[in-house]
Amino acid sequence: WDWDARPMQAGTQTGATARATHAGAPCLLMVEDNANDAELIQAYLSDAREGGAQVLHARTLAEGIALARSRDVRVVLLDLDLPDSHGFQTLESMRDAAAGPVIVISGNGHPQLESEALRRRAYDVIAKHELDAATLRRVLRLASLHEQAGRAQASADSRYRALIENSSEALVLLDADGRIEYSS
Repeated sequence: WDWDARPMQAGTQTGATARATHAGAPCLLMVEDNANDAELIQAYLSDAREGGAQVLHARTLAEGIALARSRDVRVVLLDLDLPDSHGFQTLESMRDAAAGPVIVISGNGHPQLESEALRRRAYDVIAKHELDAATLRRVLRLASLHEQAGRAQASADSRYRALIENSSEALVLLDADGRIEYSS
């Protein structure tokens, strides 16, 4: 995706409607229960969406996890305080379900929030009072690039592993100290 691209033609979808349409389209998942914050984020995303991407909106963690598991969600925007989950447990549960980066968007101004969320594998943390279209576009672009690089690396690793494991030759891989790391 190019998050600096033109606005998406298709609209934002929620819940079951999102699962029923555009089954193959890559998705951005926004998990936000506050209607005003969700509307603001959607407005910011209108400048950042490319024609093929879909924006899904979940209002609870359970709904977000279901969408993350059933759709090709590439990036998640996650509020930590939802009706069915609060704090870092929300992040950890979504990290377990999401295949791509999880970006925390929080109204909590605690000074340790960012470092703790990053320690718990959030891709980035954006304070709601600092959120604007340019910031969101930048973070989404970087997260998307990292997600694409991760997929490419996993694909290359898989091809390499298949070549090594299916080789009819005896292979031995040594580390820098001459210890065997792999042998066929």
